[in-house]
Amino acid sequence: MHAASSGGNLFLWAESSDASALNAIAKDLGIARIGKRAVRKVTIWLPSTKDGPVASLPAADAGPPPESAIHLAACSVNALELTPGESVRLLAACAGKRVLRTGLLVGDDLSYWAGALRFAAQLVLTGQFLPGLVQEGDGFQARWQPVISGSDVARVHAFAAAMPGACRALDTDGSKAPPEDPAESVLHQFLSVTVDWLVRDPNMRPFEMPESLHDEWMNALTSSHGGMKGKPRELTALSGQIQQWQRPIQISAQAPFRVSFRLEEPEEDTDAWMVRYLLQSSRDPSLIVPAAEAWNLKPQAAAALGKNPAFIRERLLASLGEAAGIYPPIEASLRERAPEGCVLDASRAHEFLRDTAGVLEQSGFGVMLPSWWTRKGSRTRLTARAQVKSPKMQSGGGLSMETLVSFNWKLALGDETLSASELAALAKLKSSLVKVRGQWVEVDAAEIRAALDS
Repeated sequence: MHAASSGGNLFLWAESSDASALNAIAKDLGIARIGKRAVRKVTIWLPSTKDGPVASLPAADAGPPPESAIHLAACSVNALELTPGESVRLLAACAGKRVLRTGLLVGDDLSYWAGALRFAAQLVLTGQFLPGLVQEGDGFQARWQPVISGSDVARVHAFAAAMPGACRALDTDGSKAPPEDPAESVLHQFLSVTVDWLVRDPNMRPFEMPESLHDEWMNALTSSHGGMKGKPRELTALSGQIQQWQRPIQISAQAPFRVSFRLEEPEEDTDAWMVRYLLQSSRDPSLIVPAAEAWNLKPQAAAALGKNPAFIRERLLASLGEAAGIYPPIEASLRERAPEGCVLDASRAHEFLRDTAGVLEQSGFGVMLPSWWTRKGSRTRLTARAQVKSPKMQSGGGLSMETLVSFNWKLALGDETLSASELAALAKLKSSLVKVRGQWVEVDAAEIRAALDS
């Protein structure tokens, strides 16, 4: 079985099957409303030889044809156009499988769309979608639109690059050449249609009497069809208002880079910490430009980020303004003419590590932290150890647990025990982030006091 996409909808087809066989397959899988729509002939461009399309699995007694004999050719096949709901049911049934029934194999293109369904579901589960209103033909449709930002941008680029050619081989306009729709465009269309369907609650009934055009829009967003009725001029105005409301998020999602924050530790014990502002390419995350260079960007660097210097500076300021709402110390730096970062003391740096970094990442920003903090399972920190002492037995007197065993609490950094003088120096710092024997560590004031008291 195979599936090609057009306009976000999937067309199901199978090798060596007539219309009745394809209908039977769809009915057996429970994915199609048989009788509502007929299987029809469509044109798909497939690898072929002079004898016709090349089979996905060549016969056991015949190897694959030589590459020199293969070319793309327009082939007529029986196909069934699926609704978004039918596509979801089909792809869910195919996920992670190669064989669905005896003699019924899942093609690479169908497996690809099953992966795309998982990606769409992740967007919905994490709330990465916005309500919108789009014009389709002579009418308007309320639509839930996916928002792809942050690290998901690179994932989409990689996912589109891996798209099998058969996924976008459907010829819908009768041209004499293979379709040239970019893989990213085809993928985005599928994600838009699928996210809209997944967000909708098919059991929610529309209000009988919407009080306003806005109420009708909200009603359409929860209906099964999304269609809206109203005066075209009013719907056009509402669509413009919605686009304006979406604009800050859409600009951020569509930008070829994102703002990232790198926490830099002091070079000397007395120096301050620094959160450095960076521009990180969405397509190539390894391409990083410091904000210090962005304010006076060279043409070559601007071209690498995919936009002109004016747009880059505007987007940088807008992103820093959004981040300031999450982390107030950023706001003070925006009073500078060309902000490069914000200066922190050890207490603020600890707050950034423990609390702020995760919130910034969830909001679509990039975050880079020191390696000693991010190493899983091996972060260096102070630990409390109890040394057990058993006093010598003496005659007379009562015995108790306290007299039988005494504890001497000490603090250790890795395998090294800290001296009393080092503990006293740490206690005076009154900070949760300190430098001990050349290493930055997270400390607990209560542990230090307990060790000193023992």
